[in-house]
Amino acid sequence: MSKLYFHLSVFFSHRKTRLALIGLAVGFAVSISLLNPWFLAFVDREEWRLADIIHLGSGNLAAPPDDVVILGVDDASLSLDSLFPEDLEGSEALAAMSQGWPWPRSVWGILAGRLIDAGAAVVVLDFTFAMPSSPEADEAFTETLRKYPGKIVLGVDHQERDGSGWGGQQQIIAVTPSLLPPELRTEVPTGLLNFWPDADEVVRTQRPLWSRGLSAGEDAMPSLALATLRATGAAAPDIEKDRDYVFRFGHPQSFEPVSLHEIFVEPLWVGNFGSGEFFRDKVVFVGVTARHFQDFQRTPVGTLIGVQLHAQAFRALRDGDWLWEISPPTRIALVVVAALLAAGLAASFQRPLVILALLIAGMVLAIVSQWLAYSTASLVLPMLLPAASWFASGLFCLGYDFMLESRRRKELQRYFSSDMADELARNPAPYLRSLGGVDREITLLFSDLRGFTSLAERMNAADLVKHLNTYLEKMVQTVFDERGSIDKFIGDAIMAVWGRVRDDRSIAALDADAHRAVSAALRMREALEDLNRQWAEEGLPALKIGIGVHQGSAVVGNIGSAARMEFTAIGDTVNTAARLESLSKQYGVDLLVSQSVEQRIRKEFHFRPVDLVRVKGKSEAMAIFTVVAASDAPVPGGLEEFKLAVEAYRRAGFVEALEGFEDASRLGFDDALTHLQIQRCREMIESPPANGWDGVFTATEK
Repeated sequence: MSKLYFHLSVFFSHRKTRLALIGLAVGFAVSISLLNPWFLAFVDREEWRLADIIHLGSGNLAAPPDDVVILGVDDASLSLDSLFPEDLEGSEALAAMSQGWPWPRSVWGILAGRLIDAGAAVVVLDFTFAMPSSPEADEAFTETLRKYPGKIVLGVDHQERDGSGWGGQQQIIAVTPSLLPPELRTEVPTGLLNFWPDADEVVRTQRPLWSRGLSAGEDAMPSLALATLRATGAAAPDIEKDRDYVFRFGHPQSFEPVSLHEIFVEPLWVGNFGSGEFFRDKVVFVGVTARHFQDFQRTPVGTLIGVQLHAQAFRALRDGDWLWEISPPTRIALVVVAALLAAGLAASFQRPLVILALLIAGMVLAIVSQWLAYSTASLVLPMLLPAASWFASGLFCLGYDFMLESRRRKELQRYFSSDMADELARNPAPYLRSLGGVDREITLLFSDLRGFTSLAERMNAADLVKHLNTYLEKMVQTVFDERGSIDKFIGDAIMAVWGRVRDDRSIAALDADAHRAVSAALRMREALEDLNRQWAEEGLPALKIGIGVHQGSAVVGNIGSAARMEFTAIGDTVNTAARLESLSKQYGVDLLVSQSVEQRIRKEFHFRPVDLVRVKGKSEAMAIFTVVAASDAPVPGGLEEFKLAVEAYRRAGFVEALEGFEDASRLGFDDALTHLQIQRCREMIESPPANGWDGVFTATEK
């Protein structure tokens, strides 16, 4: 046993180290997998999808600004079907627009001048003017640009040819010189219209400054948002060239477009826009919004029209509303730490269902952490891969524990019953604490064969051992089925225990132990009847059994010498259980249980009172019982009469008791115990006891 204790201690001390190594291996494997471009792209896509869900559902979308307006080239502005002829005749811009798309560039000059004269801070045109149009229209627009220097922002385009990625030829498609002559280029702000979506075609970033493809000495090209910000005169935040910034989006309905043609309809200009006062001090973005232009971009908050995306980018740039990303080393550290924490979790608990529940809770916590990081620190915290690392590490640790526990359980079953082996494998702490000796509330069952000594004299050694082993195998399995432990074999006797490796002293646990012990005794009784029928067919002699069951406090621990130790229970409770087994022969029954057992489970079995007895070596008397059947069986005939007779006997009503025992005998209890009580009553009637009768029988034999 000391050797077993040593192996147990070594096993459980090494377990945490092994689980830590598993966690480290999982974290390392997941981190290494990020070197695979395909896997990294897949993980990034899924991480961003989760981040987008949090972005949209966090309740922390950016508030829409009051000083940004979008004018949209919508279907109504293209068709002008809602206008009267006099509306068209009274407006130069509407008359030009009625000629069809694309509109003459003079329209844009008229529009920008009307808005700026009304007090608009900046007018942003989300269009490229790369090719010349009619000289008259271009000249009219150029005059407007010259009239309002720095107030009108134009778009330019970045194009890549002859390749893909950064290996292709890159160039900036500037505004045509016919519209923007060289002397005006420093006066009219221009900005890149491009956004570069991620691999899943979702736009999450803006690149405020672009330098790739530019000639040496050229200034970096600003984005349309940055060019607009500079045009407003607001201080721009520090921006790194060629860096993509993740920005916080506002609600997708933050910038609802106003139909552009309404600006030129006088009744609407006066009624809806207060003769232009509506646009005072506002940044006005102008772009196409009609569906057939297909100027749509997928974003974390849904699909936006291109001009809406520019307005979102401008608002984020002006407010410095960035979402910060963690560095690749930090990301790998999160993966490894998550795997190690899961291994630590598995090492700290011994219950798989608890560990599994905590693993799931940890994944939920990872998502909550990601939401909190976004909401409170504007941090994009990719937790999908750490969560996967956490869960995978936990599952691997559970699998390792299961494998090791199965192997350990098989080894322990060589020494302990299956329930005790399971308990030790799951939770060795109570057992290890008990090795030095502890007080435990236990339930004991002693069983012994009747007449085995004489049987041994009539059988040869081989047949005797076979006969005994068949009996013991059946009895031990019965005890194991009721989750009991076999403490020891004493010849043909069995000492079974419930509760010796458990610290729990709750009423429920002790009631359960009492029930299992009595159930085991009844099943041993039935099993022996089956064996006797089998042996009778084989011509072998039948066996009889005596069983005693008692519950109480005992000392549990490693008992013995340095040469040989035995994990067992000792104390008065053990002695009492053994006495009950011995007394069963004197009362002519095969099972006796103590009052400490009967009072816990009296509602679950039909108990037959036997006697008040003072066993040898004890001064106090105790009530003892035998078990007739489980409570779901019909009440045996004569049981109530027998109980009433016992009560009469204990109060010295021997005549009444005699009549009751005789009635019980006629009704079904015509057995040795009833005959013993009848004989006692007759003796007491003939020789009444002296004063001080207490109804206690004092046993003089063990």
